[in-house]
Amino acid sequence: KRRGKVRAGKLYYLRDLEGKAARIKEDLAAGQQAKAAKLAAAAAASAE
Repeated sequence: KRRGKVRAGKLYYLRDLEGKAARIKEDLAAGQQAKAAKLAAAAAASAE
């Protein structure tokens, strides 16, 4: 899943936009944490 940070007021503004204009800053830290958790689980499974 993709996640992003945006203020509530900006969401109302973005609803009327289309295409690239409607992009928001993606929260890359959330994706990195999920990837690290998967790697840790895989490492633990292979160590057993």
